[in-house]
Amino acid sequence: CNCLSAPCKMDSSSSQQAAAPAGMAAQLSADTFLATSNGRFEKHPADVNPKWKEEMNQLFFRQQEVGKKPTPILAIWGADVATEEQQEKLLKVLVEFLGQVCSCNLMISGRRSAAVADQAEKLLRRALESSDSKKPGMLITGGADGVDSVALRLTDKSGSGIPGITSTGHYTPTPFARADVPGKLNPTPVKNLESYNLSPGPSPLKDPEDMSLPQADTEFGPFLALMEGQWEARDTINAELAGALVAFLTADGRKTHDGTKATLNIFSDGRYAHPLEGSRGEWETEEGVRLPDIVPLSQGEATFVGYKLFTKKQV
Repeated sequence: CNCLSAPCKMDSSSSQQAAAPAGMAAQLSADTFLATSNGRFEKHPADVNPKWKEEMNQLFFRQQEVGKKPTPILAIWGADVATEEQQEKLLKVLVEFLGQVCSCNLMISGRRSAAVADQAEKLLRRALESSDSKKPGMLITGGADGVDSVALRLTDKSGSGIPGITSTGHYTPTPFARADVPGKLNPTPVKNLESYNLSPGPSPLKDPEDMSLPQADTEFGPFLALMEGQWEARDTINAELAGALVAFLTADGRKTHDGTKATLNIFSDGRYAHPLEGSRGEWETEEGVRLPDIVPLSQGEATFVGYKLFTKKQV
């Protein structure tokens, strides 16, 4: 298997807003998705798209379709705190994973932390440059800062990119927490996202042309509600493109909404949400709730290092 032996093609139909079949559409009310949205949209401003709930419900349906597919996933915790020995173990697992799945379209997701992103890039670069690795043709990314930016750095055409691999995906049209926007968590922004073959994704709640960055604390809650729609749309569409996924997490025991785990839950539970009632909690590392298929490389919860290989049985 050599993914670079033939060009990989992105299914153009995946980037279109798919409609639910008539039977499914009849079952979905405009508020269906809200039951598992963890209050992310409660503070939205009054002047939103009157059909935003219907658009979010369509995303909910598309997530369910992704959740039926047996997409191979490698989740890695604590890349930023791993010892040299643990890094080598994670590298071996990553190389073996890439060799086994040999997917043309590899999605990369994870934390916004610059430290996590730095180690994720080092691991992925070593794995993709390894003679034992099967290289994907495309890296799927949402173009955010943090781990999302790793795919762009690995495919940078200015000289540091890995030959033969390109990037694609959809990003949030509003320039907030993006890989091309400088900030505290993004000290070295990348160039224009469209130069990497990325496209702006939907903005279900409000036209991005009518959105502006918050100037005061009181504006931040309503702004985040609008962004939650963009983030969910971006991650859902990119999940549809993915043939496999590598995610980099931290074991911070977050009990509120976690965007990385919400994306992972699209594949495991068919829903972009975290925490998710009724879920097995595939991605939780705390003692007492951690599932046995999460392999620990360290024992301290504060600096948990480990990994999980996951493929959902096909429905």
